[in-house]
Amino acid sequence: MKRLLFLSVFIIFCVSLCPIAVFAVPPINILIDGTPLVTDVPPIKDNGRILVPLRAISETLSAKVDWDGEANMVMVFNGNMICLLTIDNPNVIVISADHTEVIRLDAPPTIKDGRTLLPIRFFAEFFNCGVDWELQDDQELVTITKSK
Repeated sequence: MKRLLFLSVFIIFCVSLCPIAVFAVPPINILIDGTPLVTDVPPIKDNGRILVPLRAISETLSAKVDWDGEANMVMVFNGNMICLLTIDNPNVIVISADHTEVIRLDAPPTIKDGRTLLPIRFFAEFFNCGVDWELQDDQELVTITKSK
């Protein structure tokens, strides 16, 4: 009995001395023309794609956003263009004055903590912005430039 107790204490002691590796997800920072994008829900990485809260980036780029809860659809109005996104559907409809186009996203729009998130590259390109990504000091940095 004493041997079992000693062995148990010894194992617990040895395990407590072993460092535990914690793999933290690097934060994702987004700059729009050098100004940090402030969001109440942080950007996430999903299958190698960075997803950002749609309303925060839309309003920063001066677009209007409407939500249709019955259809689970978001409508983004940017000048004479309209973007229709349905939650969990990778197909996005982009309507302009002279044509309508269906674009298939690598990652579909999703909802996290009550916010719609979508791939930042698609959205930046919808607004005719340049977008760059880099890993800097263990942080992911996405830079959006309004004038391409």
